[in-house]
Amino acid sequence: MSDYNTKWTVMNDLEDSFSRITTIEFLSDKLVEASDNGRYDDVIDISHALLAFIPVYTRDFDEKFQKAWKITIGEEYQKNPSKFSEEVLKYKLENPDINDF
Repeated sequence: MSDYNTKWTVMNDLEDSFSRITTIEFLSDKLVEASDNGRYDDVIDISHALLAFIPVYTRDFDEKFQKAWKITIGEEYQKNPSKFSEEVLKYKLENPDINDF
């Protein structure tokens, strides 16, 4: 796979992962609706759904973000670290979980 295609793929995967946030918005809207209408069994069910979904969503997003960072930023950093701004380097120091940078 070409370098461009690899970068496009990881960024597309990251976008796909982020777009799943609409599920949280949908469940939140349904939670408010159930609460406003006194459907407390639904409130409980939706609350449990949110609590179950959010860790799965964040874990998936974090994995995709780290991979995208590694491929789009990390590889360039390895080639020429002097061209990176202080902000990028500060971000790396503040986020040590981003590997291979």
